[in-house]
Amino acid sequence: MMTTNLNRRQPVALPWSHRTWFFDPEVFRTLFPASVVDWMIEHPPPLPEPAARRQRSATRREQALPLRPMPTPADLPVVVATRMSLSFPFLISAVPLHAVDYPSKAPATPTFGVHWFSDGGICTNLPIHFFDRPLPLRPTFAIDLAPFPIDHSRSSDEKDNSTLPQANQAGWLRRSTVWRTDGFGAIADFARAILASARSWVDESLIVMPGYRDRVVTVWHDDTEGGLNLTMSKETVDGLVARGRGAAAKLVSRFAGDMPGITVADGWRNQQWIRLRCATRGIADWVGQFDEAFTTTAGHPSYRSTTISSRGLYEMVSAPYTSEGTVGHRDPLAARGPLGIDPGRAGVHVHLVRMGAPQRQSTTVVTRQGTTRQRWTIKPRRQPCHGDATSSASPANSRKGPVTPFPECPSLRYLPRP
Repeated sequence: MMTTNLNRRQPVALPWSHRTWFFDPEVFRTLFPASVVDWMIEHPPPLPEPAARRQRSATRREQALPLRPMPTPADLPVVVATRMSLSFPFLISAVPLHAVDYPSKAPATPTFGVHWFSDGGICTNLPIHFFDRPLPLRPTFAIDLAPFPIDHSRSSDEKDNSTLPQANQAGWLRRSTVWRTDGFGAIADFARAILASARSWVDESLIVMPGYRDRVVTVWHDDTEGGLNLTMSKETVDGLVARGRGAAAKLVSRFAGDMPGITVADGWRNQQWIRLRCATRGIADWVGQFDEAFTTTAGHPSYRSTTISSRGLYEMVSAPYTSEGTVGHRDPLAARGPLGIDPGRAGVHVHLVRMGAPQRQSTTVVTRQGTTRQRWTIKPRRQPCHGDATSSASPANSRKGPVTPFPECPSLRYLPRP
């Protein structure tokens, strides 16, 4: 379920597993039955481990009294999550929870500020991406409500008043609305369009994407149905129920098939294939952009030199490198290493053993060439390099030897072990 933290202007997925929020039992008794509130009081989340965190958590709960910690997802009553998700503004009151306020100067005793949670649709009305993953083990479905399209009139058969894309080429056109063209109605439609764009631009972008649109069934309705129409007749409600059943039947038919659990439906096989293609394409684009930015020398300093100087690290992964007892930074843009030796033929591999915190701890690496191994320690130092703090390195118990500078950071040097 989704709710909206109005104080932080943030959509939040329910339930949550962190121990941030507390509730006021007296206030909750005005919103929920007494049995629900008593259950929440009797089922606080277990104290964490190890002992230090356990003591801090116990102290925080004592400081929060009479507030009580919210239960874990397994113990949170469904009615509470539902109520927080359906707190419609001006119709159903918001739900208050409390969390520690962290001012710039922390007082001896923390203060607990109130946060108001209201309808999840304030920020996003179709938050399918909150419950998804790149390669889903099971699909997440969504039911979307939308006005009847201009080219589709209401059918007497409610099963025809909903739609689900049945082919990979279907459902990719964005929906659009029609405004009135004159008078106050045109101004009102314009204002509603601004509000709707701010609320639902993410939903409208996702609903046409491959791998998403085939899992979203759209149920059409008119201005007399749903929404704030709280006085709908029984005939109208029954029609909406039948329309919803027809929409659900389309999802079941495509993704479950005639024999659920026995044979795999074509819709699920197609979903797996589409999601795999989209995920691998996204990874390729992301890695390509990352590599382009990391290897370019246009920035000052570049990402690569910043990584070397600030993090005390010159290779994140094993890679062939220079020989002759020297270790240097492998420059992907250069044809040769810092001594003019082809790194692709040198046969030296660099392995990260331990990466220390910047400017505080040493980083340990091991170089290997055949059966010869050398252990190197990169120690932080304060000399500037392109505006950043740099590191120096030398093998343990080493004697003085030749120094190999990095191409982009001349002050960053390694003392090889003979």
